[in-house]
Amino acid sequence: MWRQKGKYGNRRTKCASNHNHPSALESAVCDLCLLRQRAGEIKSYQAQAQVYLTKAQVGYKADFKCIKPDGSPFWIESKGVPGVRWIVIQRLWRVYGPGPLEIWAGHYTRPTLVKTIIPEGDVF
Repeated sequence: MWRQKGKYGNRRTKCASNHNHPSALESAVCDLCLLRQRAGEIKSYQAQAQVYLTKAQVGYKADFKCIKPDGSPFWIESKGVPGVRWIVIQRLWRVYGPGPLEIWAGHYTRPTLVKTIIPEGDVF
């Protein structure tokens, strides 16, 4: 069956939990979230979590919102090809982010945690 490629050549794929994802990298990161949940590192996770940054309510959908066992949230973004908007979102997250943001990149067969952005107001 022929599937249309996305803007950056990505194809929709399903993860081990049978969720649809816009790219193979995001699907692989979802599989990692499931493994982290089974290991007890995170309590739960939600795909495509809406976050509002700045007082102007700039909307952004992070790939995943995760809750740690102690109840504190953190977000995960899988980034294959960073666009211009992504540069702005990172800068806004440093100031207005509601919690830490993990950024995963690399090939879908081996996603790598490349950076964690901790907002200026948070102390972890």
